[in-house]
Amino acid sequence: MELPSLLRTLDPHAPLAQRHLWLIELLRWVRGDAKDPQTSVARVRELLDAVQDQPEWRARWHLWWQAFVSS
Repeated sequence: MELPSLLRTLDPHAPLAQRHLWLIELLRWVRGDAKDPQTSVARVRELLDAVQDQPEWRARWHLWWQAFVSS
């Protein structure tokens, strides 16, 4: 899954298992093929840049995080 798709599928109101699966997919995307750590670092930067450009996504992330840590 590509980053834009991952960002679109974040659902802070999803059931616990779905929230965990979403996080697994995000971390899988960050890891990529796991051959080059610098590629993973670049993907984290890409994620942070994308988040800065999408305040509505940031708001969903905050709700998602609150649900994640409280469950």
